[in-house]
Amino acid sequence: MKESDKYFEEDVPSQKLHLINQIKSHKISRLVRYSTWSPEKAIRVHGIPHSSLFRLINGPLLMTLESGLTIGFASLPELVSIIVWVEETESGEHGDEGLISEDSTLFPIDSYDPTYSENLIGQLIGKQVVRVKLIKRSPKSVRVASRPCEVGLVFELEGGFEFILSHGLHNCSDDFAIIYRQEIDPYFQKEIQETII
Repeated sequence: MKESDKYFEEDVPSQKLHLINQIKSHKISRLVRYSTWSPEKAIRVHGIPHSSLFRLINGPLLMTLESGLTIGFASLPELVSIIVWVEETESGEHGDEGLISEDSTLFPIDSYDPTYSENLIGQLIGKQVVRVKLIKRSPKSVRVASRPCEVGLVFELEGGFEFILSHGLHNCSDDFAIIYRQEIDPYFQKEIQETII
């Protein structure tokens, strides 16, 4: 594998600290979810409220920074973790897998969407991330404990607002979602620890 290929590889947040530092160095200029479900199906079959689709629909999140760097986030059930990768560099380079934004089978939802997103989420655009915390889970199950269990990234923005990229913290599942702190399921309270990264 070429060194340049490794740059675009997905991994758990603790192995991608250079990307986390990039996020803390620049303002957010765009947030887009890409889902395998159409918004209509998510509403009909899964009962997700219209305005919560951006946060709760399945599929990766792409965060573009003011520098032009686009970073991808999703979760990987096999690792019981959030994963992070470089989707596209400031100069437009990307990995061999191609760009998520060019996949015609996915449904994009922008954080500014007036129907499928919340005003609060749209207000993240143009804000500076001042702190990032990693949420690790220490489960009782030996099988799960052998995985990285990096189940959340807490982004604190200027002004104190927080949002969390979550691997099932809100519903005890493998779902990747954007949640607020009060949505963390009480079941996890004794199993999680937060560390500033």
